[in-house]
Amino acid sequence: MTRSLCPRKASKCQKLRDQLRKLNFKDKDDPNDFFERVAGIKNLSKQLNEMDSISKYELIPHVIIATPETYMSCVKKAIDLKGNAITVDDLEDEILQWYEL
Repeated sequence: MTRSLCPRKASKCQKLRDQLRKLNFKDKDDPNDFFERVAGIKNLSKQLNEMDSISKYELIPHVIIATPETYMSCVKKAIDLKGNAITVDDLEDEILQWYEL
């Protein structure tokens, strides 16, 4: 499809999904910076209509995949505590608690 035939909102949504796929942070990186980028994508997604927005079910796996092995015990703890009710904020809280030690 040419650019003129693609819906504008779909293009914005695709750009956000591309940003989401590129998210990562390394062991030495500050997790605060990573979660600021996640929050930016999440907030921009909320401006799209519900069908085009990025759901928590799409966001959480990307956050987990981007998380370095160093923080996997934090991720596992958050999942054990929250189960299916887990949010990005839960992951952020656990990782930042560990990081600040």
